[in-house]
Amino acid sequence: MYKKLIFFFNSLRAYLSKIRSNNFIINLKIREKNIDEKEKIILKNLKEEGYYILEDFLPHNLCNDIIQRIDFFIHKYPEFVWRDKEKSDYRIWGSENISSNINDYFNNQFLKKIGQSYFSKSIVNYLCMANRVSHNKDSLGSGGGWHRDSFGSQYKTILYLKDVDENSGPFELILDSHKPKNIFYDYLKIKIDYKETRFLDNQINYLLEGQEFRKKTLLAKGGSLIFVDTSTIHRGSPIKNERNIRYALTNYYYLDYIVSSDLSDKFTPLIKNNMY
Repeated sequence: MYKKLIFFFNSLRAYLSKIRSNNFIINLKIREKNIDEKEKIILKNLKEEGYYILEDFLPHNLCNDIIQRIDFFIHKYPEFVWRDKEKSDYRIWGSENISSNINDYFNNQFLKKIGQSYFSKSIVNYLCMANRVSHNKDSLGSGGGWHRDSFGSQYKTILYLKDVDENSGPFELILDSHKPKNIFYDYLKIKIDYKETRFLDNQINYLLEGQEFRKKTLLAKGGSLIFVDTSTIHRGSPIKNERNIRYALTNYYYLDYIVSSDLSDKFTPLIKNNMY
């Protein structure tokens, strides 16, 4: 048993060291220059807990306009819409091209500034993903269940377009799961391969035994914005009944050098033409 622990520790340490050497784990030091107190609070929470909620980011009339545009686009252009196998999660990659209001959200410089301060590096607004999630008894929720996007910091912003309660698929995450020390101990506890990025419900339940406080469910009104490091273990929880539908926009940001043709292939089809 001792030898297995040593092998696991050395393998994980080598893997994380390799990621660091490729600059995937970024220096999270907050730059003081041109950062006001509100921005410092957001950055501090991103670093320490992995998320921050900003209420009343977008007024309800604009949220409703975007919802109508999403529904219209899914109906009118199904060939540009990604669906999961349960037909619960509908996603429009590149949704900044289908609505001027979504484009305004996508190009919001305040959101980009927070990301660049978090990384202390220049980042690229890669795309905005619009999604509509409905109930299906076989669905694991938006994103296909518990997972992490990467082992190095990954910055996204999520905009709830409707009120999100316990029944309507709230975003959930495991606090502190983005920190290298916790990556090691979490993987050691649930005994899975150190390169694995997806997790079963029973693995998460076991991980949280004795530390249930680490599971954070983000409930908020429509128009609320979530800043999040999606290297945390997270998911969109399954919607619990047919009355609820969750609408959201997610901005994907990447460091300049990560953007490549491989990334484009991952999110095919991207909307190439302006379709406002």
